[in-house]
Amino acid sequence: MFITLTLAITIIPVSTQEGIRDYDPWYDINDDGKIDIKDVAGIAVKFGTSGTPINKTALLLELLDEVNVLKLNQSLFAERVAVLEAEVDRLKGDASTFFFDTFDTGLCNWSYWGDFGYWLTWASDIAKISGDDNPAQGGMQKTVDLSQWNGSGSLILSFDWKATSDTADSSVTNVHLRIEDADSHSLLYSQVLASGGTVNTGWQSYTNDVSPYVIGHSKIKIIMSLWDVWTANWHQTNSYDNVKLTNVTAP
Repeated sequence: MFITLTLAITIIPVSTQEGIRDYDPWYDINDDGKIDIKDVAGIAVKFGTSGTPINKTALLLELLDEVNVLKLNQSLFAERVAVLEAEVDRLKGDASTFFFDTFDTGLCNWSYWGDFGYWLTWASDIAKISGDDNPAQGGMQKTVDLSQWNGSGSLILSFDWKATSDTADSSVTNVHLRIEDADSHSLLYSQVLASGGTVNTGWQSYTNDVSPYVIGHSKIKIIMSLWDVWTANWHQTNSYDNVKLTNVTAP
């Protein structure tokens, strides 16, 4: 039977002209883009077998229905996400940002603060403190006008920071946060974020509500710095990014 079928195919003129015998993918058994003896051989191997036939048209329609259902579910999911995001915003209440500095194009009005020997530079989209002196403090500062803040809600200060040095000894690798009254220079808040134990803290994130410390002050100064009290040059650095101050009020 196979030899007879093969001979029959051999004597049939093959034409690639469109309209005479168009390519039909349903007959392309091995899906190689052409119908040839390999496809015939594939059918010949199964010659004589039987089973439940597949309605290919119905199968395609079923798959199309499933695709449409998936598209509908995707649309409904997107709508649900939008509703949930709106609810989150509502629960968070209103927020106003005093500043959000990403240092993409420069130092965003931050200036150097501290002693000689250290300096502030803009490097690779971050603000960086580096240098050497002893004893010395080196950091950066920014003055913020809070005169339009009525004292309600939280005042969220957040930023990313990293400290490095050549030694993990003592408190060489350090980061200090300080907030002052911009006019009187009186200390309103301070916190040590890192104090030795490593040569590289890696990037860390800081977030805190500073409203209890600055309420009643119309202008504040935010200072982030390192301390150097060592004779040896341990190549201490501080790096900062994404510094943000936001007032969030309750819904």
